[in-house]
Amino acid sequence: MSYATTTAFAARLGPAIFLQLTAEAGATEPDLGVAQGHLDTASAQIDVRIDARYVTPVASPPQVIRRLAALECDVATYYAWAYRGVKDSDNPATPMRDAAMKVLQDIQDAELDLSGAPTREMSDSSGAASFGVFSETSRFNPPDSWGEDIFP
Repeated sequence: MSYATTTAFAARLGPAIFLQLTAEAGATEPDLGVAQGHLDTASAQIDVRIDARYVTPVASPPQVIRRLAALECDVATYYAWAYRGVKDSDNPATPMRDAAMKVLQDIQDAELDLSGAPTREMSDSSGAASFGVFSETSRFNPPDSWGEDIFP
C-alpha cells in the first residue's frame, strides 16, 4: 500500500519532471504505472524501517499518513532518477532520500514517534524485527577428526 498517490507525486515533482521520470522516450503523457511502481518501492522501504514499532501499513491517523506520504515521495523521486540510470553521486534526489531515510531511522530507533499510529506489541512475532530462524537442532556438526587427514 502506498501512502502517497500518483497525483500527489506528480504535484510534488511538477509536470515536466514527472513526465521525464515516468514516461518512455517520446511519450507525451506520464506512465502512472511507472510512477506507482516507484511509490510502491518507497512504501515498502518505509514499512521495513518502521515495522518493528508500528503496525504496517500505517492506516491512521491522517497527519501521520501525510507525513509518510511526503517521505515516500522523496524516496520515490530518488528511485525514479535511479531507474533512469542516474548514478547516486549525480542523482538530484539523493539529499531528499538521505533526509527521508534519516527520519525513518529516527522512527525506527524511537527517537521520533508517529503519534497516534497503532504500535506493535513487543511480543508480536509478525514484525520485521522478529525475523529469524530458531531451531533446537544444531545446524553445524563439526567432523569427529578436525584435520587429521590433512595434518597427520
